[in-house]
Amino acid sequence: MNTILAWFTDNSDVVFELVMALILILEIVVNLTPSDKDNSILLKIKNVIAFLFPNRRKGGGKHES
Repeated sequence: MNTILAWFTDNSDVVFELVMALILILEIVVNLTPSDKDNSILLKIKNVIAFLFPNRRKGGGKHES
């Protein structure tokens, strides 16, 4: 378990980039569908990601919902 956590810590930049690429693809698919249910699910996923990868810019910032 410690090795998995260490790997994620060491490769957090790569993990973040992969997650953001997945979110981009999901956002395109969600915007092409007419239902609102998938939009709310994607928003929940984006909020979890914003919690896991906070904005660390100087002066902070906020994830747009």
